[in-house]
Amino acid sequence: MTASYTIYTHHNLVIVRYSGRITNAQMMRALIDYSSDPHFAPGQSQLIDLSEVHTFDIDFKGMMQVNTRKADLFNDTSAPVISVYIAPDETAFGMARMMQQLAESLPMLTTIIHRDETAALAELGLRDKRLMTFYARAP
Repeated sequence: MTASYTIYTHHNLVIVRYSGRITNAQMMRALIDYSSDPHFAPGQSQLIDLSEVHTFDIDFKGMMQVNTRKADLFNDTSAPVISVYIAPDETAFGMARMMQQLAESLPMLTTIIHRDETAALAELGLRDKRLMTFYARAP
């Protein structure tokens, strides 16, 4: 599994990209690494790209642990945090949907799922149609 993130401070945005096989521990590690980054800010919007994931080895207990960690991280935000998933296939959509349902218990987190990157970028108010275009022009 590869989990990478990039924080775009000018856009108040973090993009998290997963690929390969995702496990509970890897998902938690990615969240811990992101929240430990000096550019982390609790109110940053999140774009979570699941388009390159081929296997989800995640269970409910692990998802609850990630949800609890998110509650700790975002509890003090004054504005809701928007978390947008790119989930192009049925498996990715199902996993994103489970995360969305768990996030319903967190009033500070709004989770939205899109099948394609164009819709996800638009949801975040970005004019780019493709992530590669965003990466090329983002500072």
